[in-house]
Amino acid sequence: MSEIQDRIPSEAGARPRAATRRRLLRWMAGGGAAVAAAAVGGAQAGTVEAQAAPGPEGSWMGVVTRPDLPPLVTLYTYTADGGLIETSTDHPTRSPAHGAWVRTANGQIATTAWRLVFDTSGNFMRTQKISSLVRVSAAGDEFSGQSRVEFYDLGGNLVQSTTTASSAKRIRAELPPATPPAAAQPSATPTGQAGDLSALLRAILQQRGG
Repeated sequence: MSEIQDRIPSEAGARPRAATRRRLLRWMAGGGAAVAAAAVGGAQAGTVEAQAAPGPEGSWMGVVTRPDLPPLVTLYTYTADGGLIETSTDHPTRSPAHGAWVRTANGQIATTAWRLVFDTSGNFMRTQKISSLVRVSAAGDEFSGQSRVEFYDLGGNLVQSTTTASSAKRIRAELPPATPPAAAQPSATPTGQAGDLSALLRAILQQRGG
């Protein structure tokens, strides 16, 4: 009898542990593992989504600064399928640039574009390659970036390279006034997006001596 009594505490202590293991096994078999995996996957997806930055799709107006040369006002259009078009104020000695963009692992935008370069008489002289890294602001309304610019002669030989910096503001669609006043005169001090872009152009013209 005492031998049986001596064994009762150890069995009683083991029984809850065994029951816990059985419940855990039943929970895993009943789909608990899938629930846990979904919870982990959801957390990871949330992290990726939080890290995703706004894309560049749309049109922009900005400034390109160049070493030892006047800055350029530049228009950019990024298409949703990865296309890129740029036009700058040194046209017609340079054609619009055509290229492509992709998003990098760290949320930046990598672009490569090519344009044709002419002399002042309109003769085709060389090509220009622009490779850029751009970061769009968290609000999605501005970007800034750095570029490597390479010039190639008509034989495909690299003849010159330099670096530039760029910054731009997104162009937003704006509704015109429903009923414009008759004989309205242009405002001397544009407001809103027009004011921002006008100030940008004035600053560039002042730097160019215009």
